[in-house]
Amino acid sequence: MIDKKKIDLKKLLASDDAEIIPILSNSAQESEEDLNINIPEEIPILPLRGNVFFPTILMPVTAGRVKSISLIKDAYRNKTIIGIVSQKNDVDEPKQEDMFSVGTFARVIETFTMPDDSIMVILQGLDRFNFIAFTDNDPYWKGTYEKNPDSCRKLPRNANILSSTLKDMYMSLLKITPNIPPNLLLAPKNIKSPYYLLNYVASQLNISLEDKQKLLEMNEFAKRMNKVLSFLNKEIQEQEVKLQIQQKVSTDIDKQQREY
Repeated sequence: MIDKKKIDLKKLLASDDAEIIPILSNSAQESEEDLNINIPEEIPILPLRGNVFFPTILMPVTAGRVKSISLIKDAYRNKTIIGIVSQKNDVDEPKQEDMFSVGTFARVIETFTMPDDSIMVILQGLDRFNFIAFTDNDPYWKGTYEKNPDSCRKLPRNANILSSTLKDMYMSLLKITPNIPPNLLLAPKNIKSPYYLLNYVASQLNISLEDKQKLLEMNEFAKRMNKVLSFLNKEIQEQEVKLQIQQKVSTDIDKQQREY
């Protein structure tokens, strides 16, 4: 469960981004028994634009659509488990064809009303499900689903070795990336679970929405891990090239100034 004392509200409210921040207690992975409680056949569906929500992750999201705000308020008040499904596009009134087919169950942990009347909501990911269809859109979206537990929870024998490699590579990327918030530099160091670390880094990757959705849909820890490592390696190489170009430009400018 979430330890609310560990949530830095100032950091969350100071950002306009839907930033994914790992703030969990030691029990990061919810049990299947927890997921079997109070999940009716029809659940509220929150369409997510521009990102993909992974199990175990804690995600602050700003909701501006009237239906999204109504859904979040009801879910928070009634302690309802909701479904988060990513949109393929940015339409305001998504239909079935606008949605991906795999989403994540979530709990609404906390809500905050922003000055522009939008809602900042903190969501905790639980497990995956297959999104079947919308059943209602008034006063907000509802839909049916079938359970699709994330089998990446089943760790291979070399999970700790892979996780250590992932953490080292991700920290290397953060160190050479400019303007990284301090909380992102500290977060990976405190993550012990290989499964949770994998989902956290996957959620942070600077890749297309389609590629991130494919990561969520992968069914083996090693496959998701190898793909994340591949994306990370590419990001590190691209960032190193950018740094080399910046350093060369800076050196050339300094040389010209001295000659002048």
